[in-house]
Amino acid sequence: MTQDEKKQAAARAALEFVEPGLVLGVGSGSTAHCFIDLLAPLADKKDETIVNQPTPLADGPTDRQLTKSAEQEPNDIARQATPLEAPAQVSGVIAAAKKDGPADVDVFRFTSKAGQTWILEINAARSKSPL
Repeated sequence: MTQDEKKQAAARAALEFVEPGLVLGVGSGSTAHCFIDLLAPLADKKDETIVNQPTPLADGPTDRQLTKSAEQEPNDIARQATPLEAPAQVSGVIAAAKKDGPADVDVFRFTSKAGQTWILEINAARSKSPL
């Protein structure tokens, strides 16, 4: 399956969660564009009210206002999670699994309040990451 086919499959899977009156926070990446392309005719066909809520990064803090953070190893398990102050921009590296070892895992921690919705946008594909 190509990268584009994977994005289309993810977008189709996300449509399963769409229901009347849903408020959506849609990202700005290429997979989000696939989702929007599939969503538009569906919403028109079913005559349902679907509201697009801009993502925090699209209608929120600018790049200069985001807390910048880099992962700090070890951060492979919850008690070693790299603390973040959200909203944040995090830089990290997913190391390739060693021949006889486990794959790299990066765990982060931030504070949130009940009822808050967070959208996590991963820039892996746009950065030509092997993820």
